[in-house]
Amino acid sequence: MEMMKRYDQFDTILMPLNPADPSYLSFEQIVLPEAVRQGLGIQGMKSLANAKLLQSFSVEQCIQYVLSLPIHCLTMGATTLGQIEDDVRIAKRFAALEEPQMAALRDRARRLAGPELEDWKRGPERAGLDPAGGEVHG
Repeated sequence: MEMMKRYDQFDTILMPLNPADPSYLSFEQIVLPEAVRQGLGIQGMKSLANAKLLQSFSVEQCIQYVLSLPIHCLTMGATTLGQIEDDVRIAKRFAALEEPQMAALRDRARRLAGPELEDWKRGPERAGLDPAGGEVHG
């Protein structure tokens, strides 16, 4: 978000989005609306939270959730041909989720959310800041 404030000439943005994101340092709630406002090409990633969401969600639920957001594409990792085939099947039968369905997935993901799930996010405690935003010294 800070980069978008400092420079307004980006064409695209790549951001992690998944059902747990809204519960912890949320790109969906903070960055996505600004990216939409600026008319950026929006690319989602980490829809499975590096497979950590698969303990409670199916691949299809995670993909459906992210593709139901106002994005233009979703990057997917795959290590086997079968995973690619599964992703193609999911994409072919995709139907956008309604808000009540989205809310239900967010609610289920809330208990998983946080720095252990989304370790790429730098919360105040990981950025050398206290929760109030000041620097932590020593």
